[in-house]
Amino acid sequence: TGMREEELLGKPCYETVGEYANDPTKKGLEKICSFCKKEGCFNSKKPCVIERPLKDRFLRVKTIPQMDEKGETHHLLELFEDITESKLAEESLRESEKKCRMLSQEYHTLLDAIHNAIFLLSPDLKVIWANKYAINTMGSPLSETGRRSCFDLLKHEGKPCGDCHALNCFRTGEPTSGKISCHDGRIWASDAFPVKDEQGGVNKVIMIYRDVTEEIKLREETMHA
Repeated sequence: TGMREEELLGKPCYETVGEYANDPTKKGLEKICSFCKKEGCFNSKKPCVIERPLKDRFLRVKTIPQMDEKGETHHLLELFEDITESKLAEESLRESEKKCRMLSQEYHTLLDAIHNAIFLLSPDLKVIWANKYAINTMGSPLSETGRRSCFDLLKHEGKPCGDCHALNCFRTGEPTSGKISCHDGRIWASDAFPVKDEQGGVNKVIMIYRDVTEEIKLREETMHA
């Protein structure tokens, strides 16, 4: 509490370490803390724990009934634990989580606004996440049996493409790009970007697909005109 023994002994707790101890507008029992559990502790004969501020600190107070020979509450023993540092750490963690949620929301909003299909792939080519354009164009990355693969969404023979840019990216750790011709007639320009762990290994790959079917058809028509 930061107080000397002589400042505490013989005085009511609400006059020394109470919530309103230094409030000149309150007198006597008016200074009893709003969160006081002592009366309930006396009556129930059960310990109670509260967390409360005290000046610039934060304390955990455990109140333990002490019984007389007849089993009645004679007095209360209070144990004070300074939890200021842990409270500050919790507050900092909550603030960090709040910022992360906001950044995540902004990040996903940005990706959903892009008119290209974007996948986040695991090493087995399963789609961990897809933006709205990818879902609307290729379908949901989830099925009744779990996550679908990128080649399933691309409708590419049920197996990885012959020169799979994602697998090349996983293997080399370098960005790769190229084009993919699918059996539904679409042609996609694809770019693969590695996501690396702390050891430098590639644990995920971001794939960006742009539908260039009409662009290539128009080019071919222009060449043959």
